[in-house]
Parts: sequence; structure tokens; C-alpha cells
Amino acid sequence: MPLDDQTRAEILKDITSAACALSDLDAALHGPDFTKLQGKVASVMATEIVLLRHLATKLFDTDLPHDPVQISEALTQLSVES
Repeated sequence: MPLDDQTRAEILKDITSAACALSDLDAALHGPDFTKLQGKVASVMATEIVLLRHLATKLFDTDLPHDPVQISEALTQLSVES
């Protein structure tokens, strides 16, 4: 399925945001501040949820829930048609 330039730009923005959050988490994992680590874990989770929801909307025309457990359950209901 070809994607238009705007969709590709939006997805790239979300992927870049997720990568930055992972980089921040990696830096926090190597630091002594566990409170900061908890904040970074929450940030990564939030950016991953945004990325997953955006991809599901653009690629499968479906709205995923915000809860990570419900996201996993909803993804099992999706299928790719050949």
C-alpha cells in the first residue's frame, strides 16, 4: 500500500519521537536517579502508544485504545488481507 507524502512525514515524526524517547531511556538506565528512570519509562511508553495508534490508524484504518493491554488485545483482532 503506497503512502502519501504527508502520511509518510507523520509516521517519520512519530518514529523519530519514539527513537528519541528510547535514547533518553537508555541514558537514564545508566544513571543513579531511579525517579528520573521511572519518568523516562513512562515517557517511552507514551511515545510508543502514540506511534502504535498512529500506525494502526494510517495502515489499518482503526483506532486503538490508549491502554497498553487493550492495545495488545486489539491488535490480535487485526488482519492483513492479501
